[in-house]
Amino acid sequence: MRRPKAKRYPSISATDPHVALRDAISDLITVLAGPLLQAGIQLSEYSDLSKQAFVQAASERCRLKNGRINESRVAVVTGLSRQEIARIRAASGTGLAQRRMNSLDRIIEGWTTDPKFSENGDASILSVTHGHRSFSTLVRKYGKDVTTRAVLEELLASGMVKLRGESVLPTGVTGFYPVPARRAVRELMQHLVVILGVLTELPKGKRGRIYSVQLNARNEIEEALLRKKVELVFMSTFEAIRAISPAAKAGKKNRSNLRTVNILTVVGT
Repeated sequence: MRRPKAKRYPSISATDPHVALRDAISDLITVLAGPLLQAGIQLSEYSDLSKQAFVQAASERCRLKNGRINESRVAVVTGLSRQEIARIRAASGTGLAQRRMNSLDRIIEGWTTDPKFSENGDASILSVTHGHRSFSTLVRKYGKDVTTRAVLEELLASGMVKLRGESVLPTGVTGFYPVPARRAVRELMQHLVVILGVLTELPKGKRGRIYSVQLNARNEIEEALLRKKVELVFMSTFEAIRAISPAAKAGKKNRSNLRTVNILTVVGT
């Protein structure tokens, strides 16, 4: 008896525009996730910020001629309910949605404010596991379902604590993550904002391209020299570009009327 042929379903090709777009967005978020986690931004906070951004962008898109916003259309565009949109607006109306306290935040706050684990607002040195005044006790009290080992490894990785024998020494427990990590991520985001801004503000019908050059080096020393040479080439190029700007010829008094133009290696095609 002949077996019936298995039913074949059409596969979704990566050439499908929506799938390709999702893949590109996924790649972008994957690249951003590492630095964000390093700076202490967790998924819940990233989700809140994303919702705020989508509601803001949709509101501008759905603004009527009289200046009012078509809330029903905002709900359709974003996929959020009108109640959720109202909640997001209320939170962003206070400046920025309040930072959610995650497990690590609660542990750090308890370590710096609970008299059992702190002295005069400073986190105390704690035993890892021994006694009622231990790091494991602190984690159980404020960390809910996270383990002592996971919290300790994260604090060690972020440079906020050190281990000395069986004791945990707070070296940077001042509330949230170290400033250098947050500053580096902020600078990265500012560069991305400029790049995306230039690409999205191209004239209608123009497509933006960012060109990159791959250079090969045989060892680390050659790589360092190559980077230095490229840096010098770019700096001389930037100086030449500045020289053609009206600001180079304008006096200090006249510069206030000039517009700032962000120019990247982007070519409209």
